[in-house]
Amino acid sequence: MGRHAAMFSDKTRTRKTSVLLKVLWYYLSNHARSVIIVAILTLFYTAAVTIQPLLVERAINMLLVDRSFSVLNILIILYIALAVLGWVAQ
Repeated sequence: MGRHAAMFSDKTRTRKTSVLLKVLWYYLSNHARSVIIVAILTLFYTAAVTIQPLLVERAINMLLVDRSFSVLNILIILYIALAVLGWVAQ
């Protein structure tokens, strides 16, 4: 028995799992557009936050080794775009 088994030992399940899943599916189908938008924004936010430190690392290495400012400008613009996208998604 688990730690909380004593609390739930006298309660029986009133509905089957399949019935509960059907009810959940019914409630989510009414809000499908919102769920999809939130999932997409979460993916964009995760990608933006993950890529930002990699861009900073690449820009620092580029300044130390190549000193090529044309690619550095592109990295700065991409970093700012990702920061804004992450802010909007958050």
